[in-house]
Amino acid sequence: MFQAKYTYLLLMLGSLTYPLIQSFEHRVKMYTRWRDMFPAILITASVFTVWDVYFTLEGVWSFSATHTLSPRLAGMPLEEWSFFFVIPYCCFFVYFVANYYLKAGVLERYQFVIARTLGALLVVLGAVYFTRVYTSVACLGAGVLLLFLSFKKE
Repeated sequence: MFQAKYTYLLLMLGSLTYPLIQSFEHRVKMYTRWRDMFPAILITASVFTVWDVYFTLEGVWSFSATHTLSPRLAGMPLEEWSFFFVIPYCCFFVYFVANYYLKAGVLERYQFVIARTLGALLVVLGAVYFTRVYTSVACLGAGVLLLFLSFKKE
């Protein structure tokens, strides 16, 4: 019978399984770019694990003992540590699949409109949820970065 403590672990395994298997699919060939992806994933994981550890130790963020396994490192379950490797890998998978199946440049003419709209939306959400520290910082940070990059690149 399913035990609730495996929920987060199963979520991570389920998230990784399909992208990992399909990484070897002959049209997408994501496995040929692993050497380039892993440093990017490691850098991203380094930044966000520090961020997550800080918010966890400050009590802003917590993890249910009912839905996670008991080993903890810096207050976070091992499943949360895996999150910072699994989810970026899944994002790369989506990127490679979309890159293969979408016509080249189909979204290119809209990139600044999309980035600025999402950036503005995230800034508004960060302001609306200002009392929720984690949500506010994440939304404001991502929104300001998107806006900055969209105006810098134009």
